[in-house]
This record gives sequence, structure tokens and C-alpha cells, in this order.
Amino acid sequence: MGRRWRSTGRLAHRLGEAHVLRAIGDVQQFREEREAALARYGQALALYREIGAKLGEAHVLRAIGDVQQFRKEVEAALASYGQALALYREIGDRLGEAHVRKAIGDVQQFRKEVEAALARYGQALALYREIGDRLGEANVLRAIGDVQQFRKEVEAALARYGQALALYREIGDRLGEANVLRAIGDVQQFRKEVEAALARYGQALALYREIGDRLGEANVLRAIGDVQQFRKEVEAALARYGQALALYRAIGAKLGEANVLAALSRLRIDDDPPESRRLLEQALALRRAINDRYGEGANLGNYGIALIHRGRGAEALPFLERARDLFASLGLTHVVEDMEQRIAAAKGEGG
Repeated sequence: MGRRWRSTGRLAHRLGEAHVLRAIGDVQQFREEREAALARYGQALALYREIGAKLGEAHVLRAIGDVQQFRKEVEAALASYGQALALYREIGDRLGEAHVRKAIGDVQQFRKEVEAALARYGQALALYREIGDRLGEANVLRAIGDVQQFRKEVEAALARYGQALALYREIGDRLGEANVLRAIGDVQQFRKEVEAALARYGQALALYREIGDRLGEANVLRAIGDVQQFRKEVEAALARYGQALALYRAIGAKLGEANVLAALSRLRIDDDPPESRRLLEQALALRRAINDRYGEGANLGNYGIALIHRGRGAEALPFLERARDLFASLGLTHVVEDMEQRIAAAKGEGG
């Protein structure tokens, strides 16, 4: 009896240790300390496997996949998600299965495999509805809306966002409500319905402030700045970007900080080219610090495109070429092809 209790106690201790390691990894992931998070998750994974805790193993594999997805390591993310999915199905965890199917859909959406993404989202949606998870259902509906927004199916996207919004409000999820209001604003911004977009962003901003979500607040302030930049309200845009930048720095959100610096670099591209380049290099340095190679390529590419739109093709070339090389190193063929077309346009335009 004593030996069995000692064995059970050691097992419980190892399980508790694995849970704590995974929780630490979650905190590090939130703080964008990706390498540290992966190290903690790896330690937790080894412990879960050692004691045969398949549910814990599945959870940590999904968390590893999330980090890999953020880093645009799409094949690695799909492999981790695939392992997690097999475990969830083996132990009959329908909720875990739904979560990971949605995550796989997110990767496929990033790879522009929209039909595959929609199929995965459909599977996840059916599971969430089967088990009565209204929050999961709302999250998938919003993801489907994101795909439809990408495909420029704006009416369908707004319909899905509307369904998600109703669910978030029904269950009292203020964060989900704020996120989908911002997504609706994004659609309206795309349709150049700037007043409607600003109204939606204003609603989202109020909610983020109400619940104390400073990251969400910063994100929507940046979106408002984007609208003001489009309307050539430069001073107003600078003010909003400044507010967003201060928030990102206060909470240590380097990704958001990089996004604002990149937006500011394009805003200053005409009136102060040296300052514009300085801001861009700051954004790129932050991307490298958090190993966001895709974001680094996107910033370079967008800067080059902005120069092309101003008839400054010769200036655009080095930025476009650097972007192309980064995307090639990530194996993103479809993006490389787009950059090649932009480079050809820049060479033809000169400037």
C-alpha cells in the first residue's frame, strides 16, 4: 500500500510539474518570448509522455503549433496540430478536436488555401454546435468571415460577422464582441465606408477600454489611424498611431509596436524620407527580435509598393528584392511570385 501511494504521489507530482511548465510557456507565448515558450512546452511535453497523460500531451502539442503558426513555420505547425488532432480523437475529446481543426484552418487560411480552410472551419463549427460550445461557434463564424473578407465576399463576410456578434453578445463575451466589431470596421474600411468604419472602431474601442484590454485598444487605435491616413488627415493619423505605439510599448507588445512603426514609415514617406527609412528599420529590427520573418518581408514589400505608387520605382527595388528573398527562404511561393511581378513593375517604371 505504501509503495503504491508513493508511486501515485510521484505521478501526481510529475503531472503537476508538467501543468506548471505548460502554464509558464503560455505566459511566455503571450509575452512574445517564443523561444522560451517552446523550451517550456518541450519540457512539459516530455513529462506528459513520460507519465502517459495523453490529454496534456495533446494540449501542449497544440500550443507548440500555435507558436509555430505565429512564426509562419507552417509545415511544422501543421505537423504539431496533426499529432494533437490524432490524440484528441483517440481519447474522444471533441472540444480539443474542434479547437485544433480551427487552428489547422487558420494555417490553411494563411497559405491562401481558402477552400481547405473553409472545410476545416466547417468541421470545427459542426463540432462546436454538437457539444454546445457557443464561444467556439462564434470564433469559427468570425474566422469564416475573415476568409470571406479575404475573398472580397464582403456581404457574406458581414453576415458571418453578424452571426458571431449576436453569439458574443448572447454569452456576454465583451472581448469577442469587440474583436468582431473591429472586423466589421475592417470590411467597411475596405469598402471606403469610412464613417461607418470609424463608428464600428469607436464601439470596439469603448469595449476594449471597458474590459481593460490594452492590446485590443492599441490595435483599434492603429486601425483608426489607418482610416485617417487614407483620408489624408495626417496629423490625426499621427496622433492615433502615437497613442497605439505608447500602449504597445507599455505592455511590451513588440509585434504591435513593429506594425505601428511600419505604418508610420509609410506615412512619412513623402514629407521626411530619412525619418521614414529610420522608422522602417526600427520596425524591421523588432521583427527580427521576435523572429517574425514573414512580417519583416511584408514590411519591406509594402514599403516598396508604396514607393512604386509614387513613381519611385528605382527606390523601391532594393526593398522589394529583400522582401522576395525573405519570402523565398520561408518557402512562400505565391508571395514570391507577387514580389517578382512588383520588381518587374519597378524596373519598368524606373524613377
